[in-house]
Amino acid sequence: MSIENNEILKPFIEHLEFLGYTVEPTSEEKKFYRAKEHPTRWSLVFTPYRDKGVFFTAAFGCEPSAKANPIDIFKFANNLNASFFLCRAVVDKDSDISIEVCFTKIYDRREFGIFMDQIEAEIRNAMDKNKEEAKRILI
Repeated sequence: MSIENNEILKPFIEHLEFLGYTVEPTSEEKKFYRAKEHPTRWSLVFTPYRDKGVFFTAAFGCEPSAKANPIDIFKFANNLNASFFLCRAVVDKDSDISIEVCFTKIYDRREFGIFMDQIEAEIRNAMDKNKEEAKRILI
């Protein structure tokens, strides 16, 4: 993979590939990358953050039946946010949910590994706490 245009992302990309993700740019400009095809974790889109860190987004589509009553989607996002410490859930213009989180430091192998474990656990715990809503709302 060619990552010469973005040295900030290079160690993050290598670490994500080591964790089992397939990583690829989402456009020719290589401003955004997608980490996908992990057997147990959610796919992520990421981009550099303030010349040192990385901003991650995990997108979750919502059922058409849930989109018919978007207030339920906003309530679900709020319930997720009540469980989050590092992450935040947002509802986009299409009434789908994204979970966002930022690693705000220069890459450090140990710290980034801990960070990835923490956000994975945080998202899983929030989804488990809101299991019935998640089943009804998310695709």
